[in-house]
Amino acid sequence: MVNHIFEFELHKFGDILVFCTKCGTENPVDAKYCAGCGSMLVQTQTTTKTPEKTLKEETKEKSKRKDPWVAVILNIVIAGLGMAYIGRYAKAVLSFIIVWICGTISVLIFNNVFILAMVGYIFIIAWTYDEAKKYNEKLG
Repeated sequence: MVNHIFEFELHKFGDILVFCTKCGTENPVDAKYCAGCGSMLVQTQTTTKTPEKTLKEETKEKSKRKDPWVAVILNIVIAGLGMAYIGRYAKAVLSFIIVWICGTISVLIFNNVFILAMVGYIFIIAWTYDEAKKYNEKLG
């Protein structure tokens, strides 16, 4: 009987598969004979292919990413909350203070809290969106 070299291939899910080089049938790692053609499987050379990133690493990396639009919506609910969502806590406090100061000045000048407060909100919304994009770019 002819001996055939078999190769190991590491897939995304971490399974080690053995393939017969004669017929290409997948076999268990400890198999001595091919389930497809019956040829003897002899390991003379192994090749291990590892993916650049495992599925677990990709999932972990994706979970670290922050959606810029979620940050914007959080800022609309409470000024600065979007910055806190992406982990920029000092900027979150600063964002809240900016809106608060704009609202206070607006009350003193126009007797209406919304005029300058909206300018402050628009500024921090754009700033938060930009910060969230930068945060995701750093993750790769």
